Amino acid sequence: MIGCLVEIKTHLNNSNTGSWTASIDLPTNSSREDSVVINLSGSIKSIEPTSLALHATLSTLLMVPPHVSVESVSISSKYVVNGIASPGNRYSYHKSLWDAFDQLFGNLCTKWTVYQPKALPNNLHEIQDYPLTGKLLVAYTDGACSGNPGPGAWGALVEVRKNGELEHKFEGYGTESSTTNNRMELKSAISILKLIPNNQPTIIYTDSKYLKDGITSWIRGWKAKNWRTSNGKPVKNVDLWKELDALCQGHQVEWNLVKGHSTNEGNNRADFLATSAIQELING
Repeated sequence: MIGCLVEIKTHLNNSNTGSWTASIDLPTNSSREDSVVINLSGSIKSIEPTSLALHATLSTLLMVPPHVSVESVSISSKYVVNGIASPGNRYSYHKSLWDAFDQLFGNLCTKWTVYQPKALPNNLHEIQDYPLTGKLLVAYTDGACSGNPGPGAWGALVEVRKNGELEHKFEGYGTESSTTNNRMELKSAISILKLIPNNQPTIIYTDSKYLKDGITSWIRGWKAKNWRTSNGKPVKNVDLWKELDALCQGHQVEWNLVKGHSTNEGNNRADFLATSAIQELING
């Protein structure tokens, strides 16, 4: 009988809680005309991406029936694939995990590949050429970081509405190899405002209290104190706050705070764009 096909995907959210999903496609005959798919998932708190990928790999392969060979594994981690191909690429602090892998699965004659997800949508820049007169923009922003600081990304969704009806959507994201979550929250809003005309009516939804309170309240005191806090300390991320403040002078922006990772579909979409972009960045 031919072997099973395994696919593993990992995901890291803003709070460094990792989750993974996997599928094991078990053939029931020699032609794959019929198969049984086992779907798996799991989550781990306070973990970094490479450790998450190794845990997901071990957990998934342990669920393959003993009598079934593994034909191929596709995983969203270049680190795991490279570590299997060449042990010299393995991080020393993963020694116990790699030892467990070698003991359990070291004899697998399996093809390992890096899972290639569909390209993330990134057409936000096209809003510059879209007719916006007489229309309302409703935007959702989010930032994410794997570690703080660490690899980070921002995501944005902008809906163009006319007479209350959705007319068009634009989505985008950006990444930085070393940044913080707060900087990515700011970058998301800045990236939208840089692309739209002055005086364009815009509503921005964010799950960042730092961004919402900073731009609607704290910034007045910072500017009055020459960009210092009430304690006399320099304002963090002052370069981005100055840029956002300048952009807001020419725009009609209403700021709203929403609960993150909840029921707001627009916010969840911005979060997906940001966290997926981080995975793309990490996986190369």
